[in-house]
Amino acid sequence: MKKIYIKLFAICFAITLLGGCTDGFEEMNENPNEPTDVPAEFLLTGAQKRLSDRLYATSANGSFGMVFAQYWSQNEYTEESRYQLRANDNDAFWSDFYTAINNLNEIIRLNEDNELGAQGQNQVAVARIMKAWAYQVLTDIYGDVPYKDAGRGFIDATFKPKYEKQSEIYPLMLAELQTAIGQLDASKPTFGSADIIYSG
Repeated sequence: MKKIYIKLFAICFAITLLGGCTDGFEEMNENPNEPTDVPAEFLLTGAQKRLSDRLYATSANGSFGMVFAQYWSQNEYTEESRYQLRANDNDAFWSDFYTAINNLNEIIRLNEDNELGAQGQNQVAVARIMKAWAYQVLTDIYGDVPYKDAGRGFIDATFKPKYEKQSEIYPLMLAELQTAIGQLDASKPTFGSADIIYSG
């Protein structure tokens, strides 16, 4: 009886093993929800939404800005009323802003890798303007922040970006804005409806 069970097990195992192998196995296991190439339009929408959600959320504008200015007061979570930022809110603010900046850097890279047409130049200009705004908010809140080296952490996990002085960041942002203004061509398209702030 034991030998019959062993033979049955071996037959079932062989059928399972042979039935599990199929042509096109690699294509079947590709994740359609994890694209390798993201269009610039999606990157802009993501960056704009992330920046707006984080800056105008209650955790940032209410708990930080309104309480620090003493327009509001807290009775349940009183850390900000005592000028103590909760680490998770502060970390989320920092992380969301730099994630959005990485998206904007990727828009610039995607357009500079291709031959820049008028639409590509406009996309780069819009990304530069958004980037300058994001850095202006960051440096107004935190003072010295990573600027020139920011975004390289996704390429090199051990990289520690250099912090620029706030006094050096403002002229860099103004230069970035001047370059963006020179690139803009109002007669050509940019991002169309993917631009959720100005709709293109």
